[in-house]
Amino acid sequence: MCRLLGLTAAVLIFVTESPGYAGKPSDSPVGKVTVVQQEWHREGKTMLVNVTLDNRNGFSVKNVIVNCEIYEQPQVPQNRRGVTVKRVLPPGRTTVSDLAFPIAANDAQDGSCQVLSAQKV
Repeated sequence: MCRLLGLTAAVLIFVTESPGYAGKPSDSPVGKVTVVQQEWHREGKTMLVNVTLDNRNGFSVKNVIVNCEIYEQPQVPQNRRGVTVKRVLPPGRTTVSDLAFPIAANDAQDGSCQVLSAQKV
């Protein structure tokens, strides 16, 4: 019985330590989708951003999450917020308009945006 447990532990360690397909950074489409331009404007209590995304994958992606910083006080991020882009993005550059971020303060300022997630279509 002890030998069986030892063998099971060895097999579990082998399986856990072997590199998996999903763990390779080059296999994830998110590393090849970037924000290359952003333009902010405000409408009432909402900050809106137009972002140009560059999909350098050889395939389309969907459910791209764009995360942006919003500042209520100079140099102090209120928080980071993510918005999911619902449309499919083909390879190349695509501009997505009016991603909305609600704000609490009238003097809130825009910050940088980045891509957090993307899925292969």
